[in-house]
Amino acid sequence: MSWYKGAIAGLAGLVTLWLLTRSSSAASSNLAPSVPAGPLMDAGKAKSLTPDWTDEDYRTLVEIAQRNKINPADLWLVIVSESGGKPWAVNRRADGFANAVGLIQITQSASGTAGITEEQRLSVPSWSVTMQLPLVDKFFSKLPWTRAGREYTHAGLVYEGVFAPGIMLLRGTSPDTVLYTKGKDGDAYKFNSGFDKANKGTITVGDLIEHVRPLVSQSTYRAGLQRLREVMGDPSVSPGLPSQS
Repeated sequence: MSWYKGAIAGLAGLVTLWLLTRSSSAASSNLAPSVPAGPLMDAGKAKSLTPDWTDEDYRTLVEIAQRNKINPADLWLVIVSESGGKPWAVNRRADGFANAVGLIQITQSASGTAGITEEQRLSVPSWSVTMQLPLVDKFFSKLPWTRAGREYTHAGLVYEGVFAPGIMLLRGTSPDTVLYTKGKDGDAYKFNSGFDKANKGTITVGDLIEHVRPLVSQSTYRAGLQRLREVMGDPSVSPGLPSQS
């Protein structure tokens, strides 16, 4: 009867794969174009607004994104959200401690995922973009979502990977997925309560999406997107965000 059990297991696997593919396609089809195709600004202005980044850095960003099944424009959007694209960005606590540092604001708890020691993490703000991009690559490559072979189908999911990586596979990724709840998740909600603009007592994936949505019109994001389009040779590259219902 082992052949029978194997056949059933194989069929179940095919059904699961079909459901995942169907779910992914449905999510992708609900994406709203965030930035029109075509030049956003001239090359000189784009470079002046992103002075810490070289063309090679943007090519590396594209490679990192593609390797981790991320739209490069989405990864750039999350970097702008976290650090403004500035490698020297630091978020400090009231006592002066560097709580989050660098391009994707690596915290003490995330330093292991990025493959660095705490001593190295504290020195990250002195590192160039070129030096920090491998940390971004290591961070995303080690996330459960990435290791499961899943695709980051829009910018909200990329941000969820930074914001609540351990929850993605456990709770889901739909906009109404609750990541943290007031009173239940303690500091995780308290320190991020600014995302709960409706004061509903929860932070959802939808809150993350709405947090990054306005950034697509910021000059720094548009400048970096223009440079991404240039190094990719594709003027249609744009961030993906689920359309508002």
